[in-house]
Amino acid sequence: CITNKFSNSFIEIFIKHNIPVPGHLVFERENSVIEGTFAMAFPVVVKPQFEGSSIGLSIVREKGSLKSALDKAFAFGARVLVEEYISGKEATCGVINNFRKRELYALPPIEIVPPSDASFFDYEVKYNGKTEEICPGRFSREEKEEIERLAKRAHEELGLSQYSRSDFIVAEDGVYFLEINT
Repeated sequence: CITNKFSNSFIEIFIKHNIPVPGHLVFERENSVIEGTFAMAFPVVVKPQFEGSSIGLSIVREKGSLKSALDKAFAFGARVLVEEYISGKEATCGVINNFRKRELYALPPIEIVPPSDASFFDYEVKYNGKTEEICPGRFSREEKEEIERLAKRAHEELGLSQYSRSDFIVAEDGVYFLEINT
């Protein structure tokens, strides 16, 4: 089961436990009123709440493109998450239960480097073999430790077992949690 997007309750859990997430709004198909109510700065990330592998995801750089991005995301479900776009290095980190004599063990964070001609890490780029996955990632010691800490914290706070893999953006001002795969 891939839990790519999370419900408001998951976001609330992350915020409550100091797991940094991008600023966000949730829109529902039945009652999404965009004009005059959209207060986020562009660019933003628009994605279906319950899809994986960047399916239905768009990066919107201006308000005029927002409606088509929402329509695209709504094609995959009744709820859409609109997040603040955060620029930085992409990272992923696995967590395993009861491994190497630890209750929660974080695998080395992997740096994900899409090809230079890709606008973002979309579905095609994820699976066409052109993306570099650097392990261990080129992170500072502090960034590496924070990625591992947040991956373990998310795994624990969501009550997951066996294993999970969390995705992050490592920005100049810190590490942001994006999603978790179980």
